[in-house]
Amino acid sequence: MALQHVVRRVRLVTGVSLPYVVRGDPSGAAVLLLHPWAESLRCFDRLIPLLPPSLHVVAIDQRGHGDADKPADGYSLASFASDVVAFMDAVGLTSAVLVGSSSGGYVAQQVAIDSPDRVAGLVLVGSPRSLHGRPAFADEVERLQDPVNPAWVRESLTCSRECTTSRTGSSRPGFKTDSACRRMSGVTP
Repeated sequence: MALQHVVRRVRLVTGVSLPYVVRGDPSGAAVLLLHPWAESLRCFDRLIPLLPPSLHVVAIDQRGHGDADKPADGYSLASFASDVVAFMDAVGLTSAVLVGSSSGGYVAQQVAIDSPDRVAGLVLVGSPRSLHGRPAFADEVERLQDPVNPAWVRESLTCSRECTTSRTGSSRPGFKTDSACRRMSGVTP
């Protein structure tokens, strides 16, 4: 059963409107949850109830995701990071621990680089420690056009699960890492 949240919405000075949910003690340490690419704030539905109620937990839909505005352009890492700082300004968060899941970790790290005084801490979950270099799948993602082909999304999600399973050492009968999975995850033959 999905956790039911009261969804709020805020218009940012960056020009986008983002939905968000809040849980916990408003006077507690702020924790801002940043979801991965192709996800939404709903990906944290199972995590949020497990966090101590003494925390002030906030999850947002980032631009182009979930029920957030989907502008025609402005999807650079800098734009996502600017939205986070603008969001913090709009809701009165002077600083927060940023929890970036997967590609949300890129955004969290960029905020830490651009506005270190706004970041009380970083938690990177399944995310690289560095913004240096380019992920193996970046060229493929840049070639995507709206609407994204549903078959590509299914293949990407399947490959992501299978490649993660392969890298963590868990095995499944009949599992083979094909060239698409290697390309998407950066796994080399």
